Amino acid sequence: MSAQVTTNGNGTAPALAFSEAPASINTFVVSPGGYSYQLTMRSARVGDLLQQARTLEAWLTENGWTPASKTPGKAQAQAADEPAPVCDRCGQPMVKKQRRDGNGTFWSCQTRYGQEWCKGKPKQ
Repeated sequence: MSAQVTTNGNGTAPALAFSEAPASINTFVVSPGGYSYQLTMRSARVGDLLQQARTLEAWLTENGWTPASKTPGKAQAQAADEPAPVCDRCGQPMVKKQRRDGNGTFWSCQTRYGQEWCKGKPKQ
């Protein structure tokens, strides 16, 4: 939040006017150590903010952070009970991810080939 000092017309007492960034994103993530965090990004332009979000998402994924569930206790207990399947393309263990809309989860391969992610599915 930024503050601008303006005069009140008679020049006696300045008034503070606060402005908020016109675009912001809040996301909830879980660190590799299991701690939950809320991250907030702000920008003056939506396009810049979406680019920041893509950069943050790539960094979080590469460093083992995962999206936080809207119901952490239930999702974490379910994930702990369910063994990770292996990718049908590269054979690596998959990671359970929260859908962006928050409605459910899916298994995702975390293997990268240069700039591209492996597009494998859980081995049947």
